[in-house]
Amino acid sequence: MTVYERVVGWLAAAFFGLPGLWAFLAPANFAANVATFPPFSRHLVHDMGAFMVGLAVVVVAAMFWSDALSAAFLGLAVGAGLSGIAHILDTDLGGRKITDPVTLFGMAALLVAGLVMRRRRLATGSRSTVKRGAPV
Repeated sequence: MTVYERVVGWLAAAFFGLPGLWAFLAPANFAANVATFPPFSRHLVHDMGAFMVGLAVVVVAAMFWSDALSAAFLGLAVGAGLSGIAHILDTDLGGRKITDPVTLFGMAALLVAGLVMRRRRLATGSRSTVKRGAPV
């Protein structure tokens, strides 16, 4: 990885991750200072922040892992997990109080399981689940 690529990667992670954390942790403050268009929706800003943090995690993971699917699984797991937390924090706003968080946490768990399996397979060099000629 070149210095330029590394700098752009860290800038992208900061560009998405820092405002994403701000939106997730202080949605009203974020909306008042950045997303100033009405109407304010706490849950929408929570979810936006959750997935912005997930994007930042994808970029950072991709700088350390050469495997794109591993980076994607990790970032999506973070985004889904934070979105599940947002659904719990925002139960007073509506939505499905049980199935929304369970679905999001379930997807996060599937992604983490897929990530663990993929990293183990890549570490052992096993190609047993890949068709001949298919990219790893």
